[in-house]
Amino acid sequence: MKHLTIAALTLGAALMAAPVLGMAQDNSAAPATTEQAPAQATGHRAHMRHADPAKRLDWMSKKLNLTEDQKTKLQPIFNDEFQQMKAVREDNSLTREQKRDKMKQIHETFHPQVMAVLTPDQQQKLEQMRANREAKRGKQAPANQDNNTQQPK
Repeated sequence: MKHLTIAALTLGAALMAAPVLGMAQDNSAAPATTEQAPAQATGHRAHMRHADPAKRLDWMSKKLNLTEDQKTKLQPIFNDEFQQMKAVREDNSLTREQKRDKMKQIHETFHPQVMAVLTPDQQQKLEQMRANREAKRGKQAPANQDNNTQQPK
């Protein structure tokens, strides 16, 4: 009888430990660099934030039906922006807030360049997607509002 009780307790302990061991195994396969980890966060925004320029161009091409000429013009813009953003992400001398502010400045520098390549219809669609995304995230930017990108404080 003692052997049966010990076997049952051992089996129960093994079953209870299995999920914990499974999570530890999943975490061991996590990316080694901090740059890769945020890209695995859930949600489209997190994915696009660190997407390489080719993926970003592909996404924009699908959403806005870009011409080959537009793709050719946007590729170096996206490459340059990506490299500058990457340098900021890797700069350990900056605080999280400083990085965010610097990345916002970089985006504000490149956004007009991207918009200049797009047609008025594509610009409107892109701004509509941005407004919808911000409204969904709770920033209360109505989709029909003009190009007011300033955040309420």
